[in-house]
Amino acid sequence: MMTRLLSAAAALSLTAAAVAFAPVSADAIGTGVYKPLEGFAQSFGTKHLIGYFKADEGTCAMTLVIADQVDPDLAPGTGTQVRFALPAGNNATLDSGDGGAVSISCAGSADRVSVLTSGGA
Repeated sequence: MMTRLLSAAAALSLTAAAVAFAPVSADAIGTGVYKPLEGFAQSFGTKHLIGYFKADEGTCAMTLVIADQVDPDLAPGTGTQVRFALPAGNNATLDSGDGGAVSISCAGSADRVSVLTSGGA
C-alpha cells in the first residue's frame, strides 16, 4: 500500500510541475495543519487521499488524489485527481459514502490548511 501511495505521490508531483513534497504524515483518523506545498495523507472510511496546496491570491489552491484503500498484494487501485480553489476562511467536506469524511479548512490568510478526518469503516 505504501509503495502505491508513494507512486501516486510521484505522479501527482509530476502533474503539478515537479513540485517537491515535504514528508507525508498519515493518520487513520485525526487532524493535521499544513503549510503550502507540504504534502499530507489521510484515510477516511474506505478512501485514502494525498495532497498539498498552494496559496494563490487569497485562496488555498488544493490538489488531491483520492482512491479506495486497497490491499497492496492485490491488483493496484486507481486514484482520481481533484483540483479546486478553496477561498480563505472557508472549508470543504468530502464524504467517503460509508460514513467517513474529511474536512479541509483554508485559514483566513490562506497560509495553511487544516485537514480533519472522521468516522467510517
